[in-house]
Amino acid sequence: MPGYGWVLRTRPKIKIGYKCRRLLIYFVFAKTINIGEDNVKHIVSVDVNENNVIVKVLDKSIHLRDSK
Repeated sequence: MPGYGWVLRTRPKIKIGYKCRRLLIYFVFAKTINIGEDNVKHIVSVDVNENNVIVKVLDKSIHLRDSK
């Protein structure tokens, strides 16, 4: 869906944190872009999960943080 900005990709994931007595709700958003516009040369994708962060630049993945 180009031109619509960020959209909710799937249903939210609900998780109960019994130790901390909290309810966690995870949302996944996606955005379609066209790399041929505005002379785009590189795209950086960032994947943020509950316990790590991964950045992908030029077909190489970099694992930034692991909170385990």
